[in-house]
Amino acid sequence: MLNPKSIGIIGSIATFVGLLFLLIIPLIGLVILFAARIGLLIAFKDLSKTLNDTKIFKYKFKSIVLGVVALMIFMLSLYTTSYLVGPEGMPESIEDILSGGAMNILLLGSIIAWIIIIVSVIYVKKAYDLLASLLNIRYFRWIGLVYLIGVVSIVTGLGILIALIGALVELLSWIHV
Repeated sequence: MLNPKSIGIIGSIATFVGLLFLLIIPLIGLVILFAARIGLLIAFKDLSKTLNDTKIFKYKFKSIVLGVVALMIFMLSLYTTSYLVGPEGMPESIEDILSGGAMNILLLGSIIAWIIIIVSVIYVKKAYDLLASLLNIRYFRWIGLVYLIGVVSIVTGLGILIALIGALVELLSWIHV
């Protein structure tokens, strides 16, 4: 049976790999990231029991639930947009898309999903801040902050790069447990 430290290290490495794949093959990246989040959730559950503080697990669990909700909202808006565009493929002009409201739906879904992801990462930050104070490992304090900066800056295109740095800090933190 793996201990929380080992699971945390594996989850951090999987997070880094998932983020890299997100740039190349997004669907595979999402699957790897989901598996990494579940692995880290198990590590948080074990540490929550060991440290006798249920808030650690609850914060991490809430972040995963919110992440899944955000992904579902984005996928629904993407599906709705493709439905409005039609089975024949892309319309002949951008005006056809805009007149059907398809892009507005995609934009609205993306914005809502982005806001939910920001809230999700705030819960990640709370969980890691709590771990930092209970385990006296200062690196944990940086993880949530770096991920939060990454998510907020995703619209600039730098978000994934910043999240990759967050994954490396996450790995460093788990190594010090």
